[in-house]
Amino acid sequence: MHPRSVSQLTSKFINDFVGKRSHDRGVKRGSKVSPATINLDLRNLKLVLTVAVEWGQLEKMPKITMLRTPARIKRHVTAEHFAAMFAAADKMTEPDVPNVTACDYWRALIAFAFVTGWRINEILNLRRDDVDFKTCQVVSRWDDSKGKRDELIFIPESVVDLLRPLWQSFQERPLNWSKSRRTLYVPFAELQGHAGIHLNCEEKHEHTDACHVYGFHDFKRSFATYNAGKLSPMQLQRLMKHSAFTTTQGYINYAKVMTERPDVFLPEVLQLKVSGNDPKSG
Repeated sequence: MHPRSVSQLTSKFINDFVGKRSHDRGVKRGSKVSPATINLDLRNLKLVLTVAVEWGQLEKMPKITMLRTPARIKRHVTAEHFAAMFAAADKMTEPDVPNVTACDYWRALIAFAFVTGWRINEILNLRRDDVDFKTCQVVSRWDDSKGKRDELIFIPESVVDLLRPLWQSFQERPLNWSKSRRTLYVPFAELQGHAGIHLNCEEKHEHTDACHVYGFHDFKRSFATYNAGKLSPMQLQRLMKHSAFTTTQGYINYAKVMTERPDVFLPEVLQLKVSGNDPKSG
């Protein structure tokens, strides 16, 4: 857009930017950049312009209209698929860590992700001293969290037992991936292949293998889906380490869509069919 001055950033100028930005290529071949990505650009731009107004470089904040995004059902790792991955971990060959098998690594990693809802970087940065094997407590450090606060949480004893073999490696971060963290997604997809997982992709683009497997963030959505009905909203926000409650509310709303069964009215003829009695049989 090449604006020459901050005062040039009017509502029309921003709308023109949205029009040009929407023609950019997306991540997948054959796709365009998503409305969610454009909205992220607009939120960042809004933060910058807020400062410009505070500094007196802009008279008033221009109106920024967010794009409507499709409310699609998002993926979360189901309990059945988690069990399949857990069983298939004995077929993995990476990582190569002294005193630790690849099976132990993957079972500990996916179990910890499933029961805590932590982001993958937070899990990989877990330090030796952050786990108390006697009390089953884990410390989440503020510098590894978007919420920028320390948290002390309890995890199931069965998950603590899965962590024990990795703590024999004497590494400062026992769950860390020694290679570039971007390469972690390749063996994770391999694990899902061993587990027989092949997901459908509803997006309109040229599909790749990555379209048909889970990402690590889907564990976070699973945690919210299976625990939103058990925990209070404040507990869920604390455990998921969200800085804003609106983020947690989005996960709660998704959980309701996936798990809540409304008690809708049924006419008598349908009640008979549900109970197994066909009215035609007399």
